[in-house]
Amino acid sequence: MPLRRSSAAEVSSQQGFVPASAQTGHLGSVRRALVWGGAAGFTLIELLMVVALAIVIAGMAVPISRNMISRTKATGATQEVMSWFEIARNRATAERRNFEVTFNATQRTIQVDRVEPNASRTLIMRRQLPENVAFLRFSGASDTPDSFGNGSDVDFDGPSPHMFTSEGSFCDANGDPSNGTIFMGKPGQRDTGAAVTVFGATGLLRSWKLAGNTWTR
Repeated sequence: MPLRRSSAAEVSSQQGFVPASAQTGHLGSVRRALVWGGAAGFTLIELLMVVALAIVIAGMAVPISRNMISRTKATGATQEVMSWFEIARNRATAERRNFEVTFNATQRTIQVDRVEPNASRTLIMRRQLPENVAFLRFSGASDTPDSFGNGSDVDFDGPSPHMFTSEGSFCDANGDPSNGTIFMGKPGQRDTGAAVTVFGATGLLRSWKLAGNTWTR
């Protein structure tokens, strides 16, 4: 019986291969199935529900972001005030001069002047609190755990002017150590309440955050 030569297609089929033309046709069918199946997977109502959900989530995120920004600014104000006081204290001890610290509630500024031997003043720096942050003591809030007073927005013992001395202490106009508290926050936003306390004898500074009516570190 004469032997018949197998065609290339038959050999490929026997060895588990599929001809390229057959593969192309098969993949095309799969692609069409995927395309048509995907298009049929979403209805107009489902798409509208997804859009509505995205709008709700975005609306919830806006006030949360605003509150976070406000709290961040209040925290930044506390850090800045502490850095200004540390500069004044360090320069007072390094230069062996008294450095006066003056608060201006209207302009929301802290000014530091060096007291010269002839009693004149040399401006060292004048800094303003961050945007919309003011010297502010929220009503109903307790005093900080340091208990240095909360009778006013900026509350220090003794008469003004207050100053860092060449020994690093913070004193009043009579030269007596003055403990005090600087209250800050954004008006109408109680969760931005912050404070810096100053221990007169050593010039030690502490920062505080308002939580309800009490203070935490």
